[in-house]
Amino acid sequence: RGLRGMGNHGMNECKARVSISSEPDDFQVSKIHQKTVTPFFNFVSKITYDGQPEEFLASHLVIEILHDRGILNEKLVGLIQIGILDVFLSRDHKVPLQWFPISDITCDEPAIPTGYVRLNVIINTTDEPGAVQDDIPEAERGRTELLEIPRQHPFVTSTGMYNIIFKMFQGLDLRVVEKTLWESADPFVRIVVPTGENRTDTRTSDLNPVWNQQLQIPMYEPMFRQMIYIELWNEGMSTTLVSRMAISWKDIFTNQDYFKQPQWYNLYCFPDKNFIDQSAATIKWAARKVGTKLAWKIGTGEFEEQSVYCGRLLFAVEIEDRERGKAPSLALTDMKPKDCKLFGDVRQKVFFRFQVFQAQGLNVGGAYAQVELTIGRKTMKSKAVSSKANGMFQWYEALELDDEYVYDDQIWQWTEEDYEAGRFPSSFLDRGIPSCLLRVFRCSGIASALGEGVNDATRKLIGFYRCTLRELLDIGEPPKQPYVDSSGSRMMETTILNAKGNVILNKVGSSLPAFFIPAADKVNQQFDPSQRSAFRAVPENPPWPVMDDGRGNDISMDPYKGMQCIMLARDGTCDLESTEFAGFVWVSLKAYFPSREQCKSAKKGPPILSPFTKYNTLRIPSPEEMHCTAYFGLRCHVSQAKDIAAAGPNGVANAHVEVVVCGRSMATHTVKMSNNPTWDMTLGGKKFNEIALPCLGWPGCENYENTTYSVKDEEAGEEKGEYWLQQYWMLRSAPRIEVRVVETVNGKKHLLGHCYVAPEQCFHTQQDPQWVELFKGNPEVDEGKILLSMQLIHSEDPLYKSVPGELVPQRCDETNGSKQVQSGAPVIEWGGDDVDIPWADNLFVPNAYFDRTKMPSTARFGLDATERAEVTMRETKIQIQVLGLRHMSPSLKLTAPSLYAYVQTTESW
Repeated sequence: RGLRGMGNHGMNECKARVSISSEPDDFQVSKIHQKTVTPFFNFVSKITYDGQPEEFLASHLVIEILHDRGILNEKLVGLIQIGILDVFLSRDHKVPLQWFPISDITCDEPAIPTGYVRLNVIINTTDEPGAVQDDIPEAERGRTELLEIPRQHPFVTSTGMYNIIFKMFQGLDLRVVEKTLWESADPFVRIVVPTGENRTDTRTSDLNPVWNQQLQIPMYEPMFRQMIYIELWNEGMSTTLVSRMAISWKDIFTNQDYFKQPQWYNLYCFPDKNFIDQSAATIKWAARKVGTKLAWKIGTGEFEEQSVYCGRLLFAVEIEDRERGKAPSLALTDMKPKDCKLFGDVRQKVFFRFQVFQAQGLNVGGAYAQVELTIGRKTMKSKAVSSKANGMFQWYEALELDDEYVYDDQIWQWTEEDYEAGRFPSSFLDRGIPSCLLRVFRCSGIASALGEGVNDATRKLIGFYRCTLRELLDIGEPPKQPYVDSSGSRMMETTILNAKGNVILNKVGSSLPAFFIPAADKVNQQFDPSQRSAFRAVPENPPWPVMDDGRGNDISMDPYKGMQCIMLARDGTCDLESTEFAGFVWVSLKAYFPSREQCKSAKKGPPILSPFTKYNTLRIPSPEEMHCTAYFGLRCHVSQAKDIAAAGPNGVANAHVEVVVCGRSMATHTVKMSNNPTWDMTLGGKKFNEIALPCLGWPGCENYENTTYSVKDEEAGEEKGEYWLQQYWMLRSAPRIEVRVVETVNGKKHLLGHCYVAPEQCFHTQQDPQWVELFKGNPEVDEGKILLSMQLIHSEDPLYKSVPGELVPQRCDETNGSKQVQSGAPVIEWGGDDVDIPWADNLFVPNAYFDRTKMPSTARFGLDATERAEVTMRETKIQIQVLGLRHMSPSLKLTAPSLYAYVQTTESW
């Protein structure tokens, strides 16, 4: 509307051009509308981006309205820029259809609108079914509402002039880029902002450089979506970018108190690509330029994680307001020595013990799998194993590494009194130690036998998981309130009474942990599962040392303490097909922290020894070897699915459901021609009975009860879920239950989507069904939903031998009353005083019959388990197609009839 005329006739030969700033050459242009200042474009621009999320979210859309002049260059009528991050953070990732002002930023008055354009913007992942509409909805084509201009400036979202100040202190353990006779680097740091850039001096041949320099850059009218880049460069034989991290202006501006404090930041980069990988990336880039069809076949849409650790940087960021006319300081200055005395104290020694138990769903074919954990620059690697008959990979192996980390006794105050009392600094654990990277590789059995070098050169990454040390230790959230004593206020955590079981300190009054074995001694054979005659796993004698450290901590060497089932992530570096899932892996981690006095004494005296080395020579006992398994029966109640895709060419699915647990599988019937199928079927019986699963805790764990089985629903009350987790803690190590939605086309099965259910979340009584999202390879890509519930029933539970009832309630009407007689349920009369029927009195309606005393779960009604009905309420959608009215009596004198629908439930209409 109201475009400024650029042609001689006072109007425009209008066209619209849409592009994205990250790829300005990839633009789309509408058709030309002749001699108009109110063009009706009806133009949909679909731009596909395939690359890093950070680069995508930092970019912006450019919508230009142009005056076409034939062979001459077009003239700009006006444009608008819309930040991708602004669209992504909007509801449903969509900017609603509305009017925007456009302006010519190259003219003398760039703030005056040169017209208005009506548009909306939607962001979807290209893997999402039906991503981004191909055409304008009919409802939007003919709308001619009044012009409504949003009250927003088209370019600036936050006004003002600022100085952004970076205090760059030092680097630590930086990556070697050019490998020569000696491993070294010539690093410098460059800061890049939208208004310019600045850099530190180069430190020659130093992997732990100290700059102690202040960098300052002015910022004019910054936008929240703008990114600030901190880049680490190596100025060697050729200047090379080592790593780059991005921080948004919004984050710095809204968290100034945090950023102004010196912080350690981890640096990462992408894995080095060989010639084949570089060629594949070039083909993908060319495919995006050729067209949509080719791009869909070659470009997978997957990005790569920055997974190579490049060291750490210590810096602080401050924002200085220049609104009052304050002039900027020098761009680069050396800071005063008194302001740079940071992290120069004796380093803190830390020992890690990494326990690898098992894995499920790894796509290795007939090859082997290997697990690797990297903390900073050091790595622990497991042995390579093949899968068992049930598809599980089992290691039950303990690994270890140790490292030293920079420390500041003033920032992370840790006194001897704190150590003796079982307290440790929370900030050091969260900020002083780099994050953890867990990776799983597909290995060749032959290459593994030839040595570590050959194996590392031939193995393929199939999944990874990045987390903080706190997450992997499973010690909960950091404290919210500081600890206060005569030494001051500081953030501390305590290990008293097994509160942080995987953080290990020395025994009170000793310089060694309670379970430390002297060099001359051997590990007790009762801890070794391979010594069957000596190995004993009973509640009074667990298969690992149980020794109190003087603070009530006696489970320090329990490998199952903090065990986690981790769902692996995947990216473009993983050697997986688009429909292949990365899998699960069960692991746990322990960390031993010597005292600060020990670390200082070790600089001159004898070194600190690892307390884990001798124990790591033994294999971790499995649940089967500790006799903490039991037999269960599984019942899977499959109700319905919605929004599933189809494998066939007609777009409509013929799907069935397969449930797989411990190598056993059962399937439902096939529902024909529906993308929202309903099965209403219970899978269970002989095939899903006598499934051996780990349960009932393990010797030495908390709340261990050496009992066979006991149903205690009534005693547990509302704490039933908590009781279940205590009594069946070992179910965490049970394999996940896989639920697949499958379609068979031309004799070949095609996976439409699957999900995994944790056994520890399946109670013995039937629960309300839940909607679970389906996926294929990437869990982030939604492939529909399925409504189901699971029952995991112990073999000694009375429900184990009962026959499952109907999945849906029994019901009948006036023409089918036999079920009412068979069930013996009283008739529920709908009408009279009991139920208010809104439209008529004494109107005959069908009756519904429910035995309300036989609802699911416990024996609170005094009924035997075999008599309980298993009635489930589930979400239902009712569609009524109203075509019209015919042969209506003229005596009714209908002029504007309406039709109402009422749904009968168990209580009302």
